[in-house]
Amino acid sequence: MGVLGIGCFSDQFSEYSQLGRARVRKTWLTLRRVIAVAELIGLPRAAVVVQANAASQSGPFRSDLEPIDEDPYSEQNQKAEVWESICAIDRITAMMCSLPIATVNFPLPVRPIIDMNGEVILQSFIHRLFNIASRVLELDDIHTQKKSIPELINIVMATDQELQTLAQAPAKSWWQEHGSQMSKEALFQYWHSYFTIRTHLRLALAYEHDQRFLYNFMTCFSACQEHAKRYISLRPLLPAGFFASSIVDLQAFTAIVFLLLATDESKTASSSVASRQNMNAQQTRGLVDQAVETMELAAKRTA
Repeated sequence: MGVLGIGCFSDQFSEYSQLGRARVRKTWLTLRRVIAVAELIGLPRAAVVVQANAASQSGPFRSDLEPIDEDPYSEQNQKAEVWESICAIDRITAMMCSLPIATVNFPLPVRPIIDMNGEVILQSFIHRLFNIASRVLELDDIHTQKKSIPELINIVMATDQELQTLAQAPAKSWWQEHGSQMSKEALFQYWHSYFTIRTHLRLALAYEHDQRFLYNFMTCFSACQEHAKRYISLRPLLPAGFFASSIVDLQAFTAIVFLLLATDESKTASSSVASRQNMNAQQTRGLVDQAVETMELAAKRTA
Protein backbone atom coordinates (compact mmCIF):
# COMPACT_ATOMS: atom_id res chain seq x y z
CA MET A 1 0.00 0.00 0.00
CA GLY A 2 1.59 3.27 -1.11
CA VAL A 3 0.82 6.92 -0.39
CA LEU A 4 -2.00 6.91 -2.93
CA GLY A 5 -3.51 3.78 -1.42
CA ILE A 6 -3.37 5.19 2.10
CA GLY A 7 -4.85 8.45 0.86
CA CYS A 8 -7.72 6.53 -0.71
CA PHE A 9 -8.22 4.75 2.61
CA SER A 10 -8.66 8.11 4.35
CA ASP A 11 -11.45 9.01 1.94
CA GLN A 12 -13.05 5.57 1.97
CA PHE A 13 -12.91 5.41 5.76
CA SER A 14 -15.23 8.40 6.04
CA GLU A 15 -17.63 7.04 3.42
CA TYR A 16 -17.61 3.56 4.94
CA SER A 17 -18.23 4.90 8.43
CA GLN A 18 -21.04 7.15 7.31
CA LEU A 19 -22.91 4.12 6.01
CA GLY A 20 -23.07 2.92 9.60
CA ARG A 21 -21.41 -0.42 8.80
CA ALA A 22 -18.09 0.09 10.51
CA ARG A 23 -17.62 -2.14 13.52
CA VAL A 24 -15.35 -0.85 16.22
CA ARG A 25 -12.97 -3.81 16.30
CA LYS A 26 -12.62 -4.07 12.53
CA THR A 27 -12.16 -0.32 12.20
CA TRP A 28 -9.55 -0.27 14.96
CA LEU A 29 -7.53 -3.13 13.41
CA THR A 30 -7.71 -1.65 9.92
CA LEU A 31 -6.57 1.73 11.16
CA ARG A 32 -3.65 0.17 13.05
CA ARG A 33 -2.52 -1.63 9.89
CA VAL A 34 -2.68 1.59 7.90
CA ILE A 35 -0.65 3.43 10.55
CA ALA A 36 1.98 0.67 10.54
CA VAL A 37 2.32 0.80 6.75
CA ALA A 38 2.44 4.60 6.82
CA GLU A 39 5.31 4.51 9.29
CA LEU A 40 7.18 1.96 7.16
CA ILE A 41 7.03 4.14 4.03
CA GLY A 42 8.09 7.26 5.91
CA LEU A 43 4.96 9.38 6.13
CA PRO A 44 5.66 10.58 9.71
CA ARG A 45 9.18 11.57 8.69
CA ALA A 46 7.86 13.58 5.76
CA ALA A 47 5.39 15.36 8.04
CA VAL A 48 8.13 16.23 10.53
CA VAL A 49 10.34 17.64 7.75
CA VAL A 50 7.50 19.71 6.29
CA GLN A 51 6.57 21.12 9.70
CA ALA A 52 10.20 21.86 10.61
CA ASN A 53 10.85 23.68 7.35
CA ALA A 54 7.62 25.63 7.69
CA ALA A 55 8.67 26.72 11.17
CA SER A 56 12.14 27.70 9.96
CA GLN A 57 10.70 30.17 7.45
CA SER A 58 9.85 32.52 10.30
CA GLY A 59 13.22 32.03 12.02
CA PRO A 60 16.93 32.11 11.20
CA PHE A 61 18.28 29.92 8.43
CA ARG A 62 19.17 26.37 9.47
CA SER A 63 21.39 24.23 7.28
CA ASP A 64 20.55 21.03 9.16
CA LEU A 65 17.03 20.85 7.76
CA GLU A 66 16.27 18.79 4.70
CA PRO A 67 15.36 20.83 1.63
CA ILE A 68 11.68 20.84 0.83
CA ASP A 69 9.84 21.48 -2.39
CA GLU A 70 7.49 24.43 -1.90
CA ASP A 71 5.11 22.94 -4.46
CA PRO A 72 2.06 21.82 -2.42
CA TYR A 73 1.64 18.89 -4.81
CA SER A 74 5.17 17.57 -4.31
CA GLU A 75 5.55 14.01 -3.03
CA GLN A 76 6.86 15.14 0.34
CA ASN A 77 3.96 17.51 0.92
CA GLN A 78 1.49 14.88 -0.19
CA LYS A 79 2.99 12.40 2.26
CA ALA A 80 2.71 14.94 5.06
CA GLU A 81 -0.89 15.71 4.19
CA VAL A 82 -1.85 12.03 4.15
CA TRP A 83 -0.15 11.47 7.51
CA GLU A 84 -2.02 14.39 9.05
CA SER A 85 -5.28 12.88 7.80
CA ILE A 86 -4.38 9.53 9.36
CA CYS A 87 -3.57 11.20 12.69
CA ALA A 88 -6.87 13.08 12.61
CA ILE A 89 -8.82 9.88 11.86
CA ASP A 90 -6.96 8.07 14.65
CA ARG A 91 -7.88 10.75 17.16
CA ILE A 92 -11.53 11.01 16.20
CA THR A 93 -11.85 7.21 16.29
CA ALA A 94 -10.23 7.11 19.73
CA MET A 95 -12.51 9.88 20.95
CA MET A 96 -15.71 8.24 19.73
CA CYS A 97 -14.87 4.68 20.77
CA SER A 98 -12.69 5.35 23.86
CA LEU A 99 -9.72 3.61 22.26
CA PRO A 100 -6.01 4.33 22.79
CA ILE A 101 -4.43 6.76 20.32
CA ALA A 102 -1.77 5.07 18.20
CA THR A 103 -0.36 8.35 16.88
CA VAL A 104 -0.18 10.08 20.26
CA ASN A 105 3.53 10.86 19.72
CA PHE A 106 2.70 12.76 16.53
CA PRO A 107 0.68 15.85 17.46
CA LEU A 108 -1.19 17.51 14.63
CA PRO A 109 0.48 20.71 13.39
CA VAL A 110 -0.60 23.96 15.02
CA ARG A 111 -1.48 26.49 12.34
CA PRO A 112 -3.32 29.83 12.40
CA ILE A 113 -7.05 29.35 12.93
CA ILE A 114 -8.12 32.64 11.37
CA ASP A 115 -7.22 33.58 7.79
CA MET A 116 -6.47 37.04 6.41
CA ASN A 117 -10.18 37.67 5.83
CA GLY A 118 -11.10 36.87 9.41
CA GLU A 119 -12.65 33.53 8.47
CA VAL A 120 -12.11 30.34 10.47
CA ILE A 121 -9.82 27.78 8.85
CA LEU A 122 -11.75 24.68 9.85
CA GLN A 123 -8.88 22.23 9.36
CA SER A 124 -6.66 24.23 11.73
CA PHE A 125 -9.50 24.39 14.26
CA ILE A 126 -9.99 20.62 13.99
CA HIS A 127 -6.28 19.95 14.46
CA ARG A 128 -6.24 22.02 17.65
CA LEU A 129 -9.41 20.33 18.89
CA PHE A 130 -8.09 16.83 18.25
CA ASN A 131 -4.79 17.60 19.96
CA ILE A 132 -6.80 18.65 23.00
CA ALA A 133 -8.94 15.52 22.65
CA SER A 134 -5.87 13.35 23.11
CA ARG A 135 -5.17 15.07 26.43
CA VAL A 136 -8.80 14.75 27.50
CA LEU A 137 -8.59 11.00 26.92
CA GLU A 138 -5.39 10.89 28.99
CA LEU A 139 -7.24 12.50 31.91
CA ASP A 140 -9.13 9.25 32.48
CA ASP A 141 -5.84 7.48 33.18
CA ILE A 142 -4.51 10.36 35.27
CA HIS A 143 -7.54 10.20 37.58
CA THR A 144 -6.74 6.55 38.36
CA GLN A 145 -3.17 7.39 39.32
CA LYS A 146 -2.25 8.38 42.85
CA LYS A 147 -1.76 12.07 42.20
CA SER A 148 -2.38 14.80 44.73
CA ILE A 149 -5.41 17.05 44.42
CA PRO A 150 -3.30 20.10 43.45
CA GLU A 151 -1.63 18.06 40.69
CA LEU A 152 -4.99 16.94 39.32
CA ILE A 153 -6.35 20.47 39.39
CA ASN A 154 -3.28 21.81 37.56
CA ILE A 155 -3.58 19.18 34.82
CA VAL A 156 -7.30 19.81 34.38
CA MET A 157 -6.86 23.57 34.36
CA ALA A 158 -4.12 23.35 31.73
CA THR A 159 -6.50 21.47 29.43
CA ASP A 160 -9.28 23.91 30.26
CA GLN A 161 -7.02 26.81 29.27
CA GLU A 162 -6.37 25.22 25.89
CA LEU A 163 -10.11 24.80 25.32
CA GLN A 164 -10.75 28.42 26.27
CA THR A 165 -7.99 29.68 24.00
CA LEU A 166 -9.43 27.70 21.11
CA ALA A 167 -12.94 28.99 21.84
CA GLN A 168 -11.76 32.60 21.85
CA ALA A 169 -10.01 32.40 18.47
CA PRO A 170 -13.14 32.57 16.25
CA ALA A 171 -15.57 35.47 16.49
CA LYS A 172 -18.58 35.02 18.76
CA SER A 173 -20.85 34.95 15.72
CA TRP A 174 -19.11 31.76 14.53
CA TRP A 175 -20.34 29.93 17.62
CA GLN A 176 -23.97 30.77 17.01
CA GLU A 177 -26.38 28.08 15.86
CA HIS A 178 -26.35 27.36 12.14
CA GLY A 179 -30.08 27.22 11.54
CA SER A 180 -31.78 24.37 9.72
CA GLN A 181 -28.80 23.07 7.75
CA MET A 182 -26.21 20.55 8.89
CA SER A 183 -22.66 21.88 8.89
CA LYS A 184 -19.23 20.56 9.82
CA GLU A 185 -18.76 23.59 12.04
CA ALA A 186 -21.80 22.67 14.14
CA LEU A 187 -20.49 19.15 14.74
CA PHE A 188 -17.06 20.28 15.88
CA GLN A 189 -18.56 23.02 18.06
CA TYR A 190 -20.66 20.29 19.65
CA TRP A 191 -17.54 18.25 20.36
CA HIS A 192 -15.77 21.28 21.82
CA SER A 193 -18.44 21.57 24.51
CA TYR A 194 -18.24 17.82 25.11
CA PHE A 195 -14.48 17.97 25.66
CA THR A 196 -15.06 20.75 28.17
CA ILE A 197 -17.48 18.49 30.02
CA ARG A 198 -15.06 15.57 29.97
CA THR A 199 -12.23 17.77 31.19
CA HIS A 200 -14.05 18.85 34.35
CA LEU A 201 -16.48 15.98 34.94
CA ARG A 202 -14.53 13.92 37.48
CA LEU A 203 -13.71 16.89 39.69
CA ALA A 204 -17.16 18.40 39.23
CA LEU A 205 -18.79 15.22 40.54
CA ALA A 206 -16.61 15.46 43.65
CA TYR A 207 -17.61 19.07 44.36
CA GLU A 208 -20.18 18.07 46.98
CA HIS A 209 -17.35 16.62 49.09
CA ASP A 210 -14.62 19.15 48.28
CA GLN A 211 -15.35 22.85 47.81
CA ARG A 212 -12.07 23.31 45.93
CA PHE A 213 -13.83 21.96 42.85
CA LEU A 214 -16.37 24.78 42.62
CA TYR A 215 -14.87 26.14 39.38
CA ASN A 216 -14.91 22.67 37.84
CA PHE A 217 -18.53 22.20 38.87
CA MET A 218 -19.65 25.54 37.46
CA THR A 219 -17.70 25.12 34.22
CA CYS A 220 -19.03 21.61 33.72
CA PHE A 221 -22.58 22.75 34.45
CA SER A 222 -22.37 25.59 31.91
CA ALA A 223 -20.81 23.29 29.32
CA CYS A 224 -23.59 20.73 29.87
CA GLN A 225 -26.22 23.40 29.31
CA GLU A 226 -24.53 24.52 26.11
CA HIS A 227 -24.08 20.91 25.01
CA ALA A 228 -27.74 20.09 25.54
CA LYS A 229 -28.79 23.16 23.54
CA ARG A 230 -26.47 22.24 20.69
CA TYR A 231 -27.75 18.66 20.76
CA ILE A 232 -31.35 19.83 20.42
CA SER A 233 -30.50 21.81 17.29
CA LEU A 234 -27.90 19.41 15.83
CA ARG A 235 -29.45 15.96 16.27
CA PRO A 236 -32.44 16.38 13.91
CA LEU A 237 -30.03 17.54 11.19
CA LEU A 238 -27.84 14.43 11.24
CA PRO A 239 -28.53 12.26 8.18
CA ALA A 240 -30.03 8.82 8.67
CA GLY A 241 -27.29 6.24 9.13
CA PHE A 242 -24.69 8.81 10.18
CA PHE A 243 -21.88 6.75 11.70
CA ALA A 244 -21.52 8.87 14.85
CA SER A 245 -25.21 9.26 15.69
CA SER A 246 -25.10 6.90 18.66
CA ILE A 247 -21.93 8.60 19.92
CA VAL A 248 -23.60 12.00 19.68
CA ASP A 249 -26.56 10.62 21.66
CA LEU A 250 -24.30 9.15 24.33
CA GLN A 251 -22.40 12.41 24.71
CA ALA A 252 -25.68 14.28 25.11
CA PHE A 253 -26.79 11.70 27.67
CA THR A 254 -23.68 12.51 29.73
CA ALA A 255 -24.69 16.18 29.80
CA ILE A 256 -28.30 15.34 30.65
CA VAL A 257 -27.36 13.14 33.62
CA PHE A 258 -24.99 15.75 35.03
CA LEU A 259 -27.64 18.47 34.75
CA LEU A 260 -30.12 16.30 36.62
CA LEU A 261 -27.60 15.53 39.34
CA ALA A 262 -26.61 19.18 39.61
CA THR A 263 -30.17 20.44 39.98
CA ASP A 264 -30.91 17.81 42.62
CA GLU A 265 -27.80 18.83 44.56
CA SER A 266 -28.79 22.51 44.38
CA LYS A 267 -32.02 21.72 46.26
CA THR A 268 -30.12 20.39 49.26
CA ALA A 269 -27.23 22.86 49.09
CA SER A 270 -26.95 25.83 51.40
CA SER A 271 -28.46 29.08 50.18
CA SER A 272 -25.03 30.64 49.63
CA VAL A 273 -23.86 27.72 47.50
CA ALA A 274 -27.12 27.62 45.55
CA SER A 275 -26.90 31.33 44.79
CA ARG A 276 -23.32 30.95 43.58
CA GLN A 277 -24.40 28.15 41.29
CA ASN A 278 -27.01 30.56 39.89
CA MET A 279 -29.24 27.71 38.79
CA ASN A 280 -32.80 27.86 37.65
CA ALA A 281 -33.93 24.32 38.33
CA GLN A 282 -37.14 24.69 36.34
CA GLN A 283 -35.31 26.09 33.33
CA THR A 284 -32.70 23.33 33.51
CA ARG A 285 -35.40 20.66 33.75
CA GLY A 286 -37.07 22.15 30.70
CA LEU A 287 -33.80 21.97 28.79
CA VAL A 288 -33.33 18.35 29.86
CA ASP A 289 -36.88 17.49 28.78
CA GLN A 290 -36.22 19.00 25.34
CA ALA A 291 -32.99 17.04 24.97
CA VAL A 292 -34.66 13.78 26.00
CA GLU A 293 -37.53 14.42 23.59
CA THR A 294 -35.02 15.07 20.81
CA MET A 295 -33.29 11.79 21.64
CA GLU A 296 -36.58 9.88 21.58
CA LEU A 297 -37.56 11.35 18.22
CA ALA A 298 -34.15 10.42 16.80
CA ALA A 299 -34.57 6.85 18.06
CA LYS A 300 -37.98 6.58 16.37
CA ARG A 301 -36.55 7.91 13.12
CA THR A 302 -33.84 5.24 13.04
CA ALA A 303 -36.03 2.38 14.29
